[in-house]
Amino acid sequence: MLFKRSLYTANDVAGVLKMDTERVLDHIASGELETFHASHPRWPRVHYTALLRFIRERGIILPNELVEPAQPKVLWVGKTVFIPQCDVHTAVRITEVAAVLCEHVFDVVVLDQLTISAQDAALIARELVTDPFHGQPRIIHLVRSTQKVPVGDGQSIMLPMPFSVQELSKLCYKELGREFKQ
Repeated sequence: MLFKRSLYTANDVAGVLKMDTERVLDHIASGELETFHASHPRWPRVHYTALLRFIRERGIILPNELVEPAQPKVLWVGKTVFIPQCDVHTAVRITEVAAVLCEHVFDVVVLDQLTISAQDAALIARELVTDPFHGQPRIIHLVRSTQKVPVGDGQSIMLPMPFSVQELSKLCYKELGREFKQ
């Protein structure tokens, strides 16, 4: 697959195509670049198939960023953490999470249930699962457990603490190429 993600923000498209974000928004407004059906007018999302069509129709030579592997984009909800070889964004308060989710599409969202409430984790997870605007990221719930917790294979999985940061990094990379289901 040429693309690393299924959905792109206008800023992501601008970065990939090496053009100004306002120009991308003009292409979207004119209908030249189709947006994903669940997009919000203020925060448009572009599906990779629409982006590929746009590139081909204009004869744009694909930038290396579309062909080369990228770092997984991870939202860590809770205390700040470093995950090797991942583009990690952090948020603690629910308002910060909402703002970050409007501006970015993530491959993985980690809900650190040791530092955020179970109620906030459930609210965030429900939003990510039910609204396709967010690109269906893999949701990892970090939980305190002395027992073996099943990892699962759905959109949400549980990962017991303590965990290996390297294993988490591998899991994030695995999600990078996962196909988005419309």
